Amino acid sequence: MPRSAPCHGPPGTGVPKISALFRGPPGTGVPKISETLVAYAQPLLSEISGTASAWRAALYLVAIIWNGVLMGVPESEIVAVLQRGLGTSADVPGLVRRLFERKLSLFADDPRLILDVQTQQRGDHVYVHATCLTPIADEAGASARLFRMRAAVRG
Repeated sequence: MPRSAPCHGPPGTGVPKISALFRGPPGTGVPKISETLVAYAQPLLSEISGTASAWRAALYLVAIIWNGVLMGVPESEIVAVLQRGLGTSADVPGLVRRLFERKLSLFADDPRLILDVQTQQRGDHVYVHATCLTPIADEAGASARLFRMRAAVRG
């Protein structure tokens, strides 16, 4: 059964209260990926409207950057992919740079690959549920190499 953990947007920003839904093994000490994703995305989330659809779009964008950094995709390649989808109206290079640095400085040890993001709005709360792939500790190096190989093949 899912539980929820409230996260609150900065006062006066119009960011709604956020709850991260999670299903995870109790007692692991690892934050739920939905909580981690919301914390990672906070610079972008504080700039957008507080609707579930806006949050879902932003969190998918952020997940692309997170996964790209995790897989060793060059920053310029992530920018190029996102600009094709978003156009040049947004500061895509600036956003990617900020989130690239944020992943490397605050979440560098988190190897989870984000697979899906769901959002749901109930009143002034946006509930976030994210699904991830967690490498087994002994195979983390092999998983990282596999991700880099896949990225190289696609490039």
